[in-house]
Amino acid sequence: MPSSDSFAVGEGVPAAAVSAFERDGVVCLRGVLNTAQIERMSNAADESARSPGPLGYKIGEPGQPGFFYYDFQMHERISDFRWFVFESAVKDYAATLMQSQSVTLYYSNMFIKDSGCKAPTPWHEDATYSRMHGVTNVINFWVALDAIPAATALLFMQGSHRRKQPIFKAYHFEEGKQYDLPRIEADREPITDFASLGSLYPTVWWELEPGDALVFTQRTLHAAPGNLLPSRRRTANMLLLGDDAGYNTAEGDADPPFRDDTLQEGEHPAGEVFLRLR
Repeated sequence: MPSSDSFAVGEGVPAAAVSAFERDGVVCLRGVLNTAQIERMSNAADESARSPGPLGYKIGEPGQPGFFYYDFQMHERISDFRWFVFESAVKDYAATLMQSQSVTLYYSNMFIKDSGCKAPTPWHEDATYSRMHGVTNVINFWVALDAIPAATALLFMQGSHRRKQPIFKAYHFEEGKQYDLPRIEADREPITDFASLGSLYPTVWWELEPGDALVFTQRTLHAAPGNLLPSRRRTANMLLLGDDAGYNTAEGDADPPFRDDTLQEGEHPAGEVFLRLR
């Protein structure tokens, strides 16, 4: 069902947005980027798609029907993504939502689903692929660069971040494919029936305008359809950590595979690998 709750950032994130985020595990913020910033980041997204980084993944080619692309750490090679990470207001909005003094970058990433991209994103929780402990202090800040109508909206199981069951074990989004290296499995369980969880947690979504954002915890279950509309769907994102996040030293790979072997179990990750933004 569409959610009626969304919040304009204006002078900052209102208290009601913080309460909604804690309750639901996801919140919609309106107007995170202005018109000039949207154009800036849209151009940066297209630049990244033309020249992917070492962890970039794509199906097809930019400008061709069905093009799909994601990538990580664009701020390391594209100036406008550096602005997004280090100078935009995103880190401050995140601090308010996490009720945290500090904000640390886990990683930046982006997604493009062009018209005709049939690939859906199945139900999952980001914690499955993460090397960080935490719930409301490990978040995905997901900013739309194009209008996103209901047909391509990101879907969330409202309140699913509060469930007590262990994190799910990793599975590959492409049916039949396996990971090259084993993933973190300590204290994680096989995937349950997502249909049964859907009976416990209502599915909610928002239509977005360019510059709007969805912010959700790493334990909030979410999914997305393919894009069969004539319009594009580009997003710029950051995975961010607050005061209460902790590093997970468990064996196995995270996805993406970023790690800092100087850290101890449960230690706050901020350092040379995971950069403190404030």
